[in-house]
Amino acid sequence: MSEGDIEIKSTANQLKEFMDSLIWEDLRTELKVWKKIVDSEYDEVDSLLNVGKIQGRKEAIDYFLELPRVLRETAKERQDESRRDEAK
Repeated sequence: MSEGDIEIKSTANQLKEFMDSLIWEDLRTELKVWKKIVDSEYDEVDSLLNVGKIQGRKEAIDYFLELPRVLRETAKERQDESRRDEAK
């Protein structure tokens, strides 16, 4: 594993189960509420610095919403790679 690579302890199947779980559904719902709140802050923007802060918050929320999918894809790729290496 090189510097910058993330260590994923979960399997692709475990991540899929998490993505299908009520826990993830609840978290997604809450994050979407946060995003609406952040969107509503645009009405009160008084400087470009604050616009940047709002955009940063939205990017962080979007990143978190995509994180399980990205982790699952990465775990699946690594598992496939490991299987190919074992088959050699």
